[in-house]
Amino acid sequence: MFRFVLAAVFICCAGSAHAQLAGSYSIGPGGDYLSISDAVADLNANGVSDEVSFKLTAGAFDEQVTINSFTRFGPADIPVTFQGTGTTVWEFSGQSSAANWVVRLLGADHVTFEGITFEAAGTSPNGRLIVFQSVSSSNGATNNTVKDCTLLGFLGLNSDASSLVYEAASNRGNDDNRFQDNTFTYGYAGVDFRGAATPTGSQGIEVIGNTFEAQTRAGVWIDGQNAEVDNNTLTNAIWATSSFRGLELPNAAGSEVTDNVVDLADGAIGIYVRGSVDPVTVANNMVSGHAGTVTAGIDVSGGSIDVVFNSVLIQSAGTSAAPIRTGSTMGAIRNNI
Repeated sequence: MFRFVLAAVFICCAGSAHAQLAGSYSIGPGGDYLSISDAVADLNANGVSDEVSFKLTAGAFDEQVTINSFTRFGPADIPVTFQGTGTTVWEFSGQSSAANWVVRLLGADHVTFEGITFEAAGTSPNGRLIVFQSVSSSNGATNNTVKDCTLLGFLGLNSDASSLVYEAASNRGNDDNRFQDNTFTYGYAGVDFRGAATPTGSQGIEVIGNTFEAQTRAGVWIDGQNAEVDNNTLTNAIWATSSFRGLELPNAAGSEVTDNVVDLADGAIGIYVRGSVDPVTVANNMVSGHAGTVTAGIDVSGGSIDVVFNSVLIQSAGTSAAPIRTGSTMGAIRNNI
């Protein structure tokens, strides 16, 4: 009898362990999962016990998924990766104002998307591609990465319903997310992370080594502190709004904006930063503006903001245009051209 009970317990535990995901899985025709939705359903339901890599085949996937705050049986930072081939396209033709995303991270952590082309394919203006959303103020979507991806949105729309990466409204706690070596084309904003700035927005957002092309309102718009915006290239186009700001950080305490190249064909301001308590660095950026609507290359104010070693060229006939515009309570301003 004793041996029978032990055997039953062993079988039960072995079955539970088998349900948890671990290792590499293929998604697509002939793979472990036919669809991304099937893979995400298993991920949400069963969790992971070790590192997981979902490898998407080449071709197009027309799917919408929500990745929840799934269970990890082990360390809290077990990584989960969705890996494309470089020719993998992920879109969703059924997007609506009520469900405006291709993939939503709902409290999900340590998830990476790599080598995937995300495309807006729904009904305009609903063109958000990746949405970050917290379950609560203490359970945000954190430590996620989007790298080596292409994000292609709708052209010329003046609504954040078409921002390519979007933090859900009235959200906070979606901290320490990273966007690296991606190409963002069109859309209202490329990275639009400004869910809730009061009392503080999401912290530690990193935007590094990306290319931003022809957004309507902003390339990067982060209303959270301790951000790193480094080594990005941004160009806009004539359909940019008159309030266009290439890199906008209105609550930038503790942030760094460095080594970026911003080229404005239209719009208002290249780099816009507002500080508060913690020091902010704006350094080694190159900003150029070629239209009469451009009012400033770099516009900074508030707190301790160091503006150093930047190169700015503004070709504007406006009497109020300035290469660098500063407000109150500034730090160092030196070695700029």
